Amino acid sequence: MGVAKFLDGLVDATEGFLAYMSRYMVGKDLAGYCELATAIGLTDEDISRNPALKDPYTLVTHDGSLLTVFDVQGTYQILSEDDFDKLIENLRLKMSGYMREPGHSLTFGFERDPDRALDELMRLAEPQINAARRMGINTEDIIIDRVKRNAPLVAWEQNLLVVYTHASCIGVDLKRERKELEQDILKYEMPRVEFGQSPAQVLMTLKYRHDTMIERVQKDFDGCGAEGRPGILLKQLSAHEATKRIRIMVNRERTSQKFRPVLPGDRFIPHGREDEKDFSDLTAPLVNFQVVTNDVDTRRSLIETDDLWHGNIAMELGPQNPQLFSYLFNTVAREIPWRIRIDLSPGGLSETRGRQMMAGFVGMIGSNKQIRQSFLDLEERSKIDAICSMKITASTWSSSERETKRRMAALEKAIQAWGICNVTSVHGDPVAAWASTMPGFTLKNPANRMVPPLPEPTCGL
Repeated sequence: MGVAKFLDGLVDATEGFLAYMSRYMVGKDLAGYCELATAIGLTDEDISRNPALKDPYTLVTHDGSLLTVFDVQGTYQILSEDDFDKLIENLRLKMSGYMREPGHSLTFGFERDPDRALDELMRLAEPQINAARRMGINTEDIIIDRVKRNAPLVAWEQNLLVVYTHASCIGVDLKRERKELEQDILKYEMPRVEFGQSPAQVLMTLKYRHDTMIERVQKDFDGCGAEGRPGILLKQLSAHEATKRIRIMVNRERTSQKFRPVLPGDRFIPHGREDEKDFSDLTAPLVNFQVVTNDVDTRRSLIETDDLWHGNIAMELGPQNPQLFSYLFNTVAREIPWRIRIDLSPGGLSETRGRQMMAGFVGMIGSNKQIRQSFLDLEERSKIDAICSMKITASTWSSSERETKRRMAALEKAIQAWGICNVTSVHGDPVAAWASTMPGFTLKNPANRMVPPLPEPTCGL
């Protein structure tokens, strides 16, 4: 009996140790979770299509996917409830075409931060201060005083839409395209660049498809209003601006508003050690190492940066009664800074084939009948609507561990009330959980996968 108890205790201790190791000590550094590698410089076709372009707008990930970031400015006009419902329905119909087949995906990122209001107001007031100095008018104190009085009354917000084009959209031609790229590298004797931004990471065929996709998304959002009226305004961000915004999310304590990453086409001074076999010193560093220049510490499920503590929440069970996003926005207390990211990709049913097979075997037993029936209902629904794969993560932060935990509790309650959801703050890898709340970071979101029909996530936006 004593030996059995000892063995049971040893097994429990071993399992606990392995669980602790996998949760807090196994994982990559933060830069390893950033997917951004380089950008595609402007081509003659880009300039002919839009002569106003000055900076590249397409970023490239480490796996070769392309992405463009849009700032969602909002609707063109105030809408009634009926007009808003028609707008959402029109947007659903337009999105159904490219949300049925794999190859493209969307990421929505909303962030609200009252503590950043003073910084943003000072950035907006900078031209006024500079103009007053040039004219010799001593009004700097008046402008700054007005900024400080307005800062407590406002909050900084941004709503980003990231459009991805993955290599899978090329289909059976992917191997041929990559083989041709390898042949061109040998033909033109392209030097090896392992630790810098290299044009060999880009499939130009993929860029043509990506350009077509972002033009379609812009037109769909712009023309989704009722009765042909304008719908939602999207502002395309340059690759420099998008990278700056992502870096501020990662480390706002050390990032200036004038930060500008080095991308292809920018002036660059060679750096580092020379290597006869690798010419990385002649190229700019990879974008992920320009975005992540700081280290982070984990404290259980929290992330500690220089001056802030970050807590993360992942949605396990989606809304049983989907509500508009405005309901969640109004529920979160005004003084709480928070960010939410929604990953939406096609092929929700295809990603759950294994679960469907399992449900088919055990679907006649007890409560498993409901699971089996759910898959059957989704299969039937897929005939008229695209079935998507959706993951949702959220984050909040403060300058102290105790306050962050309090804000996490408040944010968790608000999300739970958003159509009756179930969320968790326990993650296997806290760094991966935090990274998955920021656009441009890990595409392998650790949150639980949900498979809603397209109308449900679109109505929640």
